[in-house]
Amino acid sequence: MNTRASVLTPDGPAVVLSSLCLLHCLAMPVLAAIAPAVAAPFEQEWLHRGLVLLAVPFTATALIQYQRTVRPLVFAGMALTGLALMLAAVFVEALHDWEVPLTVVGALTLAGAHVWRWSSHRSARG
Repeated sequence: MNTRASVLTPDGPAVVLSSLCLLHCLAMPVLAAIAPAVAAPFEQEWLHRGLVLLAVPFTATALIQYQRTVRPLVFAGMALTGLALMLAAVFVEALHDWEVPLTVVGALTLAGAHVWRWSSHRSARG
């Protein structure tokens, strides 16, 4: 396997993006309670949707490359489940009351898929 090609995966940026999403979801209620005026711009619906939509190209790229993953169906299942939970949380109005828990579980699942994929690449290379 080409070492340079293995470094150019979407896994690192995807984990960073998922971590930012988690930080946003978990810190916003605290920030809103402490300083509502500071938190208000970060609670906008367009921001939530934008962050989730940023996950789509990273996940799509990883899924295109997934055939090089050890146990690719496990990765694909985890990644698609996490992404689906995040998309449903912000785009399905009936789930609005569940937005934060669905987004947190989805982001953790998606980040877990990327970490698992990255670690399987590293262990496969020796």
